[in-house]
Amino acid sequence: MTSMEDELLDNIVITLGQSNHDQHILDYLDQANGYKYKNPNDQLNLLDSILQTSHQDGAQFVMLPEFFLPRRFLFSYIKERAIRYRSIIMGGLEYGMDPSPAPSGKFRLKNEAFVVIPDNLYKKNHMTNGSATVITVPKLHPAPEEAKLLSKNGYEFVNGNRIYHFSSKRLGNFAVLICFDFLNLPVQAILQSQIQTLFVLTYNMDVTGFISIAETVQRLLLCNVAICNTGFFGGSVVFAPIREPRQKRQVLQINGNEIHAAVSVHLPIKEVWKVQDSGEVNHGEKKFFQLPPDFGRLAAR
Repeated sequence: MTSMEDELLDNIVITLGQSNHDQHILDYLDQANGYKYKNPNDQLNLLDSILQTSHQDGAQFVMLPEFFLPRRFLFSYIKERAIRYRSIIMGGLEYGMDPSPAPSGKFRLKNEAFVVIPDNLYKKNHMTNGSATVITVPKLHPAPEEAKLLSKNGYEFVNGNRIYHFSSKRLGNFAVLICFDFLNLPVQAILQSQIQTLFVLTYNMDVTGFISIAETVQRLLLCNVAICNTGFFGGSVVFAPIREPRQKRQVLQINGNEIHAAVSVHLPIKEVWKVQDSGEVNHGEKKFFQLPPDFGRLAAR
């Protein structure tokens, strides 16, 4: 038995915070000021309502949609909350202005997610004066509609050039993608065999399309896939790579528009890692999907 298997938790708990605005998010952002929130403090009320659920359910992860957090709160409020609730909190940031303008003279905006990892994640006491690591994850490519909208209002998109692979001996390995990057086939190939959970943060109108893609990706990567969308469109969904439908392969789906919801789910970690490591698909009462052909070969190069 390996040390990895000894330390991995059987399951992780994730709270999806599908926050809702009564109108399209553009009505809440100031287009003349780099798409910053007009009333940033309103987002904190949404956040605290989600964190109440995550704390009650003992979640190790909290997911928030794309564009959720005003940047002014990243190194203060959100960091303090991650320490207080001993949870890894992730979500999308409002657009950030790049310091150097484009050759065209347009201002350049970057779309990023944040991942905040508190140092007291595994401790039982509720410290409020600890520390946390803050990481920003760039969006690699804008959605076509996103690029058009920014260009129309005098901005250019800053393409990201890196992806992050997070590793934890207890929570398993995971990655975080932003919306349109979920469709990036090279990224999927790089992540295959490297992660047990893929988190996708979106502001996405194509709800049914992303749900179909999530079911495909959880088979190809043989990992858990969790998508947190805005409540304005709905369609947050979670899959586990379990073959038998009766075993609830689709762990969660939130249907309907303009729904504010905070829902916690349990996802297998140790068993997923065992399947990836050994290829053995039967574990207790669960039967997982077979490893795809050449599973992990590209990542191993």
